[in-house]
Amino acid sequence: MSFSRQIGYTRERGKGSGGGGWLMKSWWTGTRSSATNRASGYGRLALACGLLLAISAVVAEDSVGAALQGLTRQAEAGDREAQFALAQNYLQGKGVKSDARQAAQWMLRAARQGHGRAQFFMGVMYRSGLGVEIDNDQALQWFRLAATWGDKDAQTAYRDMKNRQAAGQIASLAAAAEGGDSESAYQLGKLYLAGEGNVQRDAQQAAHWLQQAAEAGHVAGQYELGLLYHKGAANLTADEEQARHWLQTAATAGSQEARVLLKDISRAQQATALSKGEQIRQLVQRVPYLDQAQQGDAEAQFRLGMMYIRGEGLERNSQAGLRWLRQAAGQDNRQAQLELAQLLVRGVEVDQDYNEAVRWFSQAAQSGDAEAQYMLANLYRSGLGVEQNSALARKWYEEAARQGHAKARSRLGGG
Repeated sequence: MSFSRQIGYTRERGKGSGGGGWLMKSWWTGTRSSATNRASGYGRLALACGLLLAISAVVAEDSVGAALQGLTRQAEAGDREAQFALAQNYLQGKGVKSDARQAAQWMLRAARQGHGRAQFFMGVMYRSGLGVEIDNDQALQWFRLAATWGDKDAQTAYRDMKNRQAAGQIASLAAAAEGGDSESAYQLGKLYLAGEGNVQRDAQQAAHWLQQAAEAGHVAGQYELGLLYHKGAANLTADEEQARHWLQTAATAGSQEARVLLKDISRAQQATALSKGEQIRQLVQRVPYLDQAQQGDAEAQFRLGMMYIRGEGLERNSQAGLRWLRQAAGQDNRQAQLELAQLLVRGVEVDQDYNEAVRWFSQAAQSGDAEAQYMLANLYRSGLGVEQNSALARKWYEEAARQGHAKARSRLGGG
């Protein structure tokens, strides 16, 4: 206890009638003084903590600002990773005020430099209108580019958008066709015939819509319907009477394709009337290398197969053409492998079969054929006849590009 307080207590003690007053005052004064000291200490501690927090916040803000400035400088210098990171910052409001338009601008710059994830985000932004105007075509383009490099999210988004577009197209065509539009009925028939979009191949449905178009005077529809009945399909029996009727109708309306096919059918019917020996004799006269093909010469087999496919020098016969091409391809004739695979992909002269096409493209590609390498890359890229594989697609594009294949170079972004 200080000296002055002792004097005060002594004086107070002399005034009282007993010692109790002095004791009470002494206790009260001492207690109040201790409480005041503690409160003062707590206040100073709280002030110190507040100052430290404020200083830390300023330092942290300065650090974030410095980092953001550095990132911006890198992005402006053309660093695509920095551009992507800066776009993410603007999207999420990290260190900057959230700004979708700024995010879109930086994301686009990264995407144009081939940043796969930025390409995916550009698809998302165009699809949803985030920082840009909604544009489904642009969204599809960016999803497709990102999917090419193996981005699973982009592959899923691209597939979903294509399916939705196809479903919308089919619904629109069906509504127009049911309203009497022959072109829509024709297009819908072709979709079912090829199994495109979100539609399973169905020859009966194709015949239904093609007949609707044909009956309305659609010349191409008449030809396609005649061709379908001539060839038949898995769930549609060939009907030569219907085939001839619709082909003749189309030919009368001016279809050159129908006229050619009718002539081929007539020649085929005449040929069936000849004896087998006579057919062989005539064939040997028309095809000088038939004997070589029968003896196993791969080049002769290839040439004979193409003559059958094209109807050059003998009657067009797709099945016979396929048989000879397969024999030649099986003997590693690269031309036969390539032609056979292309026929199977087109699905015009013969039934479409991507699985077999992959087999022959693969053999020709491994033998160094640039066109086969490019076509095989396309199939890996789209997942037709083989599981989608962007890495293998890129590998075969690069192989073809090394041989100067222009389209492969274009796919790789080289021209």
